Amino acid sequence: MAKISIGDNPRLEAIREGDGTRVAVITHPHPLYGGNMHNNVVEAARDAALAHGFSTLRFNFRGVGASDGLHDGGPGEIDDLATAIGCAEDYPIILGYSFGAWIAAGFLKRRTLPCILIAPPSAMFEFPSLKGLPVWAVVGAHDQFYDATTFEALIDPGRLTVIDGIDHFWFGREWALRAYLDHILPTL
Repeated sequence: MAKISIGDNPRLEAIREGDGTRVAVITHPHPLYGGNMHNNVVEAARDAALAHGFSTLRFNFRGVGASDGLHDGGPGEIDDLATAIGCAEDYPIILGYSFGAWIAAGFLKRRTLPCILIAPPSAMFEFPSLKGLPVWAVVGAHDQFYDATTFEALIDPGRLTVIDGIDHFWFGREWALRAYLDHILPTL
């Protein structure tokens, strides 16, 4: 594990792990509600990516932990993700959780990359269309911040998985996310 700083406007706190040739860049939940790169879901995604031979790059959005700057409500955080992607070599993928899923979806307007959205909060944020993009999504059937009608219209059929017994936070059920990622990651 290497704790590093990336970017310079603002400097972002990041952790790089693994020695795989492909890098999974992992984004965290909403900073204004305590989200950071040490979140249980972010760490479960990291563990799955490492187990499948990816290196991982987790980072704190601006204003979180040791990252410089202030929360920007979306545009600045998309820039933060672009900075992280720029440090991820040739073939990165994105694993975005909650607010980080929304940021990842926004980033895909700039550059198309394989992306897995975990618990996309479609009841809180407006997501762009993801049709025709290499995007998959997984959500709990009891997710408090997910609007199925809205989100299902934005993603290609067969790319959305809904898991029973899970809410937005996955507490104590991280194994279900790991099982999903164990199925999807080898295909990317």
